[in-house]
Amino acid sequence: MHRVAFGTGITPLPPPVPGTFYLVPLVVGLAAQHRDDLLVPHDTARDMTGSIIGVRRLARPITAEADKRWLHHSDTSGWCNR
Repeated sequence: MHRVAFGTGITPLPPPVPGTFYLVPLVVGLAAQHRDDLLVPHDTARDMTGSIIGVRRLARPITAEADKRWLHHSDTSGWCNR
């Protein structure tokens, strides 16, 4: 087993810009869940050797509590929210 420790800080992000999203690694998105302009790769596509060749979706990481509130207050018909 390998132990991996991640720091508590992240490299400073650019300030939010209306209408702009930033694609960031998952670890950055998880560390900055307070930002609603960050997207992370989700649902990877792999080739025959298992190498990642792309992603099918982008996602916005949110806390479990925020997810519960979103599902409770949203009309999710027609939307993929997972």
